[in-house]
Amino acid sequence: MSFVDWIYPKVCAGCEKEGEYICDECRGKLNPPVSICPECNRPSIDGWVHARCQRRYGIDRLIVGLPYHGAVQKCLKNVKYKSSWEVINFLHEVWEQKAEFMIHDLRSMNINALVTAVPMWGMKERKRGFNQAERLGKLIASEMGLPYLDVLERVRDTRAMWGLDHKQRIQNVVGAFSLNSQFSVLNFQKIKLVLLVDDVWTTGATMRMCAGVLIRGGAKKVWGIALSR
Repeated sequence: MSFVDWIYPKVCAGCEKEGEYICDECRGKLNPPVSICPECNRPSIDGWVHARCQRRYGIDRLIVGLPYHGAVQKCLKNVKYKSSWEVINFLHEVWEQKAEFMIHDLRSMNINALVTAVPMWGMKERKRGFNQAERLGKLIASEMGLPYLDVLERVRDTRAMWGLDHKQRIQNVVGAFSLNSQFSVLNFQKIKLVLLVDDVWTTGATMRMCAGVLIRGGAKKVWGIALSR
């Protein structure tokens, strides 16, 4: 046990047993969410967009590994409200185990791809100390041997999504994102796929808005990767 773990022991978010953020027993109870279409949020095979739901500026596939409830939800709340950097590293490892077959698909494609993340509003990121989606994106990029780039920027603050209905969520993020001023359409010429990462998928309004910006900016295909749903 490290000195930090001795002072601040890890406690399971599921059963409060000391030793890990989610103990082996509680981790075994985490069933990956049913794969859904990233456009209509209804069940789909391996997260592929339904043929009838395909959009010119839409997401082609959604990969999610963990359920957003119970122990996972508690861990992510710790990240958002307590700036627990180490929890993100831990959840990424668990996510890899639960989304293993989809990750295998990515590795077997052997095409030019890059990883980016949903950006935070600057003031919020400075207050928290880091963007958890960016951290996840960099971990995924490193694991897959892909480049990570901050392709997007948030150009205005948005309300918290909690408590908003579907229509309000969409309005909340309209015009909130743009292509990074240091990134141009030329950067996308050899890139066949952009992996867009966020921590939680609820209705998908934020990631769909970001995907639209990416595709209008020159991205050919966008897959969404969310830690949990």
